[in-house]
Amino acid sequence: MRSLLAASTSVAAALSVSTVLAYPDGAPWGAADPQAAENCGTCHFGAEPVLDSEAISVNGLPDRLEPGMSYDLEVVFEDPAMAVAGFQMFAVAAGQEAGVFDASIDDVEIIGAAIRSIAPVKAAGAVSWTLRWSAADTLPEPAMIHIAATAGKDDGSPLGDVVHYRTSDLPVAR
Repeated sequence: MRSLLAASTSVAAALSVSTVLAYPDGAPWGAADPQAAENCGTCHFGAEPVLDSEAISVNGLPDRLEPGMSYDLEVVFEDPAMAVAGFQMFAVAAGQEAGVFDASIDDVEIIGAAIRSIAPVKAAGAVSWTLRWSAADTLPEPAMIHIAATAGKDDGSPLGDVVHYRTSDLPVAR
């Protein structure tokens, strides 16, 4: 019995380390879409992901997007069980990038219409990220913003982390 317990502990530890190190520079681009083959839940598992999560809100998005306009956004994520958090967000319209992000916060990486954290942020139950999104000059309707935020336990393991997803469909002003 002792050797079986030791073996299962070793396997679990190896799995945890390999998963944590799977994407040391951040989640794959596009992982904020829960339908993506490699989404945030691929590496953070052990708890069911939350689709259309009310724990994520975005302040600053208008009711109707104006092509070419810039929007100052605040992504707010609240989960009373989290000790650390990370996020990814991207904007798309008709399968194309729908603008560009800009942020002056630490530990994020931006590639055009996508932004992601590359290191966990200490977050005792709540965290927010402030950024700017400039909508593309031409936007087919609707534009969509996909967001994923992960509530972690800060134990170095992906087990029990909870991934929250939210997608916002945004009509375009004509």
